[in-house]
Amino acid sequence: MNTKLYILLINYNSHLDTLECLESIIKQTYTNYQVIIIDNSNTNSYLDQIELWCQGVYGEAITTELPDIVHPIHAKKVDYHRVSESALYKEAYNQRVVLVKADKNNGFAGANNVGLKYIQKFGEKSDLVWVLNNDTVIKKNAAELIVNKIDTYGVTVDNLLFGTPLIEYYLPNKIQVIGGKYNKLLGVTSDVGGGLDKNQNIDAKQFKIDYPIGASMIVSKGFLESVGLMCEDYFLYFEELDWAQRLKKIEGKVEMLNVYGVYHKQGGSTLAKSRKYDKTEFIELLLIKNRLKITRKFYKNYILSVKCFWIVVFLVKAILYGGVKTKIKAMKIIFRAKA
Repeated sequence: MNTKLYILLINYNSHLDTLECLESIIKQTYTNYQVIIIDNSNTNSYLDQIELWCQGVYGEAITTELPDIVHPIHAKKVDYHRVSESALYKEAYNQRVVLVKADKNNGFAGANNVGLKYIQKFGEKSDLVWVLNNDTVIKKNAAELIVNKIDTYGVTVDNLLFGTPLIEYYLPNKIQVIGGKYNKLLGVTSDVGGGLDKNQNIDAKQFKIDYPIGASMIVSKGFLESVGLMCEDYFLYFEELDWAQRLKKIEGKVEMLNVYGVYHKQGGSTLAKSRKYDKTEFIELLLIKNRLKITRKFYKNYILSVKCFWIVVFLVKAILYGGVKTKIKAMKIIFRAKA
């Protein structure tokens, strides 16, 4: 089977991680793929650097902790097309890499939806979409394994949300995470499988997973028709849980693939990393807003317990670790949140 695989990467205020990721993608044994890069950056300069790489004239060194995967550096021109978001949907592009400058930074889901809308319009029903963080490096057979394993499910993959385990980029023998769990009573997410030895032939399917990690998840075009695009209400975090819960409503489910070939730096693609204000405060406040949003949306009966739990958490944090101003802001968000 020669299923087309779209690989979506989001670039934000840097280009180095994206270039390292591209170096690993360009070496894939599976060749029926197209990379769509959506640039959320504040300027055009980072997309300009990625375009230079596509032209084969990028002059800087591409450093990596995983030379066996990334090297040798690809110094040849790659077939590509650069287009604005507003012009993206006018025609289908067949180039290996499509560079898209987003009209506006609408967060993780908003950027991915730029690519997903394009695939909805021009893709075939059997096409697959790999939502992949740009701060990852993938083994050369990763795409092939993903397509082949999904192919074993037959034609009924439109109600399935696939994910792969993530491996620690800086500790490549350790599993970073296999998938995520959500405690609806407390509004707490937790990672499953972290710290396990990658070489122990661990079956990812043995773990009860509520959602795949957004750094590496795969859907079919038919999934987009059945479940829809990513929800853009969160800006960052909880999009994959939202997708999984909407899927659950149509009796779909999450499936983890035994593909241990995605090495993740963790946090390298965070949209807040280059903001002028304190990114810890930004993320902490965003997380509590999103916990409340997803609770109201899918777990209404637990909104009181979630609010009470997080009020206690922020009080204890303020006493033990300081950061009182941020904790007060967080508690104000909780108190003002609708039941």
